[in-house]
Amino acid sequence: MTDKTITILDDDQGPLANPILETEEVSSGGESPVEPIADTEELETDEATAQVAQLQAANAELAEQVKRISAEFQNFRRRQEEEAKRVKVRIREDIIRS
Repeated sequence: MTDKTITILDDDQGPLANPILETEEVSSGGESPVEPIADTEELETDEATAQVAQLQAANAELAEQVKRISAEFQNFRRRQEEEAKRVKVRIREDIIRS
């Protein structure tokens, strides 16, 4: 893409100076130096969507970890209660035998 810029020079630059110069500025790669607003908003939207998806995946993983840990704790508590009952039964049996 080519941008034309018109520059007006002051008289004090010398008698040989051309009062109006036309210059062409060519940006590298044929891209405009400033991204259009629509493209920028689209990129931001895409990045936000990707970030939301990533956070939702992390949230789902953490929710699964909470469920697993909760189930493990419930199993632990149940085993401890069963063990406490067995100990009480043994103590009673020992008292009766003696």
